[in-house]
Amino acid sequence: MTNKKWKILWLSGLLTLALGVYNALFGNPFSKVLATTTATHYLEATYPTMPFTLDARAYDVKKGGYEFLVTVEGEQYPLIINGFWGNKIKRDSIYETRLDQPLMKQLGQQASEQITSWLAYDAKVEVYIEVTKGDYAEDVTWSPAFQANHPLVAFITAETPMTAQQFETKAEQTKQILNSKRIVYEYITLTAKGENGDVMYTTGFSPNDQTIKVKTFES
Repeated sequence: MTNKKWKILWLSGLLTLALGVYNALFGNPFSKVLATTTATHYLEATYPTMPFTLDARAYDVKKGGYEFLVTVEGEQYPLIINGFWGNKIKRDSIYETRLDQPLMKQLGQQASEQITSWLAYDAKVEVYIEVTKGDYAEDVTWSPAFQANHPLVAFITAETPMTAQQFETKAEQTKQILNSKRIVYEYITLTAKGENGDVMYTTGFSPNDQTIKVKTFES
């Protein structure tokens, strides 16, 4: 390859990097238009009977996206859209206000207790489940067949120290157990201390992951 072609490739790469950094910090007019379109279509599809007005704000570096204020019956709700093409919903505060926090806590505790009983090792399990107000009966309980707004997320901490090999084995067993019980989950995080207490192992997996990748951290 000639020096001229190398120079063109180098300049193209530098320009792409510069545009990526600029977009991450300040956004760009094109993605702002797309973000506005995304916000409008999302609101119309998600809340079809809800009258709203949409006020576009500037790109917010701290929030990592374009901020919109959605006004519904005099109340304002932030809506954050991100992605290079302005097509990803990062935050919907209308949805957040409709979450049934007490019921979510109750269902999460029930799921945690059930999953803990299935594991072949001592562990602390914390489960996060999202449900909205008014969608479920007051006496509803969690089971593997329970249909929440989204697949659950679980954080599992092994209480017994173990070796790296033991940890990997437990992680694989955990995945097999959840799949065999037909648990609908988005992501599982598993952590444990090493035998000497100075090392920590961690891993995470989704239902489609074929392998378990263990990370080791030393204190």
